[in-house]
Amino acid sequence: MLRAIGVEDRIVAVGGHNSYHDDLRRLARAGEIQQIGYGWHMPPTLDALVAAGPDVLIARMADLTHTQHMERVESLGIPVVPTFIDAEPHYMGRVAWVLLMGLLTGKEAEAEAFVEMVAHEVDRLKSLAATQPRRSILWAWFRGGGNRWAVTQRNSDAGLIRDANAELVLGAEDDPELDTFSDLSTERLLRDATGADCWMIRDPLSPKFDDRDVMARFKAYREGCVFWEPGRRHPAADTWEIWEMGEIRPDWRLADIVKMVHPELRDGEWRYLAQEAWD
Repeated sequence: MLRAIGVEDRIVAVGGHNSYHDDLRRLARAGEIQQIGYGWHMPPTLDALVAAGPDVLIARMADLTHTQHMERVESLGIPVVPTFIDAEPHYMGRVAWVLLMGLLTGKEAEAEAFVEMVAHEVDRLKSLAATQPRRSILWAWFRGGGNRWAVTQRNSDAGLIRDANAELVLGAEDDPELDTFSDLSTERLLRDATGADCWMIRDPLSPKFDDRDVMARFKAYREGCVFWEPGRRHPAADTWEIWEMGEIRPDWRLADIVKMVHPELRDGEWRYLAQEAWD
């Protein structure tokens, strides 16, 4: 979010050195900025944090049960701004967190311009998708080691699919208290999802599903509309753009989904998706 408004030069500490951003990764590895630990489920390394001397700690929180860690940081004289970007029920809610970063850094105009740019591009893509016949998507990642699938059903990711003028197969009502996905069995997919026009079958960390007998029962496989999400992995680091800048650029993700579900719109390069292939 700080990179989006051009203030990454003010960063004095990061979670660790696995950043998609080359300069931040280089500075962290060289010790020129502090590494305070990846802190979703644990407090930051306090010695490193104090040594960095930040004006504020922007902490990406997993849930409110971790507030005692933030109280400890504040007792050391460092203000804490917790963020809950992953809890946003709509994908544009994640983008709106950039406005807070603009307020904290005196870059309100830049933040507003960024959010407006993303919203404008989302509206353009939604209008483009609306010119095509509505089709359906199964968004289910293979878990591996059995017959379980992480099936997208609700909230922010479901909103992207709906805005691509697509029906989300196995979709459910949005509920901010629930995860975007549910854990379902292969049997459930075979019962209720074989008619999906397209299938997003795995994310960057999912194993490949190669049971051809099962796949052959799905329309998406038979008609060549099975995709996966490489996520734009950095060639020199164990990190993916989709989980960094991609979090606040839903227009990039939406563009790929529109192309996946509407073959007539498949022009230009793919950013995060690619067609699945089997040997």
